[in-house]
Amino acid sequence: MARSETWRTVRWGEVQPLTARESAELDRMSAAAGTPVRDLMECAGWQCARWIAEQYGDPEPFGHGIAIFVGSGNNGGDGLVAARHLLDWGYHVEVVCTSGEAHMGELSSEHLLRARNAGIPVAESLSAAETPESVHGVRILVDAILGTGSILPLRKTVANVCMMLNAVHALRLSIDVPTGTDATTGEMDAHAFRPDATLCLGAPKSGCLGGGIWGSVYVADLPIPKSAWDMLGRKRSVDRGRIVRIVKADDAQVTIW
Repeated sequence: MARSETWRTVRWGEVQPLTARESAELDRMSAAAGTPVRDLMECAGWQCARWIAEQYGDPEPFGHGIAIFVGSGNNGGDGLVAARHLLDWGYHVEVVCTSGEAHMGELSSEHLLRARNAGIPVAESLSAAETPESVHGVRILVDAILGTGSILPLRKTVANVCMMLNAVHALRLSIDVPTGTDATTGEMDAHAFRPDATLCLGAPKSGCLGGGIWGSVYVADLPIPKSAWDMLGRKRSVDRGRIVRIVKADDAQVTIW
């Protein structure tokens, strides 16, 4: 459970989830309004790092580590930015590239290089991700493999990684969308990653209500211009840089940082 202060209640009926298409459209509108994906990724990664650190607690000099499994796209880039911040804050963090460095997108490749230059251990091959030794003694596993743009069913290589991670005794966290779960409908691949908690970026995803295994659902505010929200016809679910945990109507409270 995150160590944080209780502020107010945020229930599902008070937020406006986005579909995968709406999320992509919001990114485009944000870029048109002057805040490109590159800037959003930096902020998203920082929010992810805050959230992961709260789940972990204070860093320990000889404590168990945090393993972040990253894909080739923007979801992986978010995870790589988070890894840098966690390292700066004193956490033991390692990264596993599930798609191999050669398949990384432009932004994720840039952040992979920055992570490596910062001294973060990076496993570059899928075979490294498939060995239990790569997560031996890890306290937290972070799924930053696939995001809102993923299509089911999972490729066999990704499904194998998810099956391995689901079998590890550790706290499992997903960034934005659990890998193997449809962001819009909540449909799950048979081998989908099964998180204990998910941090949705910018807004909750409609799939949270449609099914799947999301664990506790949190939402992090991102610096998306108000004009982009207005063009999409949606309101912010959270503001002022906060992270909130969304609860059901019969739950008493929600955590806000």
